[in-house]
Amino acid sequence: MSANATELSRRVKDRLDETLSVVTTCNDEKWQAVSGSERWPISILALHIADVTENIHRMISDQLSDPTNRTVLTVDQLDEINATRARERANVTPGEVIALLMKNGAKLEGVIGRLGDV
Repeated sequence: MSANATELSRRVKDRLDETLSVVTTCNDEKWQAVSGSERWPISILALHIADVTENIHRMISDQLSDPTNRTVLTVDQLDEINATRARERANVTPGEVIALLMKNGAKLEGVIGRLGDV
């Protein structure tokens, strides 16, 4: 693994570990509390982090497989995707988010290892 990929992998792992720490220590009240900046419940914010981790993995994998592949979404499209996911998963549990963070985090760390120095 290149030096840049090693550093990026460490930083991703650190952020995911922080998120896992928050999720695992949330009681029911805190899990449903609305965050200050995003105005989403902590449950949905944590789910969003897990989802974004998967999306970043997919984008990097796609680029490594086919550098000409360019999927472009507008901010409005991303906002709608996020809002839909938040509505669909309003009752997500900490256990579900923990499983997604661990699964998606491992996949992202794996694909980062395939990156060279850029």
